[in-house]
Amino acid sequence: MCSSDLIWLRTRRAPDGDAEDGADIVIDLHDTAWPVIRRVVPRLAGRGDWYAAESRAFFAPRAATWDDRFGDDLPAYAAAVAEAAIPAGGTVLDAGCGTGRALPALRAAVGPAGRVIAVDLTPQMLAVARTTGRARDAALLLADARRLPFARARFEAVFAAGLVPHLPDPAAGLAEQIGRANV
Repeated sequence: MCSSDLIWLRTRRAPDGDAEDGADIVIDLHDTAWPVIRRVVPRLAGRGDWYAAESRAFFAPRAATWDDRFGDDLPAYAAAVAEAAIPAGGTVLDAGCGTGRALPALRAAVGPAGRVIAVDLTPQMLAVARTTGRARDAALLLADARRLPFARARFEAVFAAGLVPHLPDPAAGLAEQIGRANV
């Protein structure tokens, strides 16, 4: 790091996010058992493999208990999918699908003639999706949501619950999904 680089460790929620604006890296330590890298400036984020390794190191040991900790978000997922008005027979992408909690709602939206494709960077998260039976609702792919493995695929909708806070550069990360959505 050069002398101008700054890492901001957030140990509590600040009333104003401006305090960390000068930081090159922002890490949440609200829950010391769950530290999360919230932001990395583009000049440091680059396109290197550090992001994939960091994400897998964070999510892999938590995959087995992820649904226990965050399982109460299913109604919110169902409401978001309903509000999106995804057309029956369409194709949707769940980017950063994790354990696949949104897949049943996405499958219901597109119906039996539609396609649901779910990608996640962590094999352990996809394994939980399979063991919970959610794989029957979608094609599960091990892939980086920032670099989707589809040459020219287009989707009627892209669902990305919980993905944005884990992207080192959210604007660049979302550009891949926005470019794929038929909006």
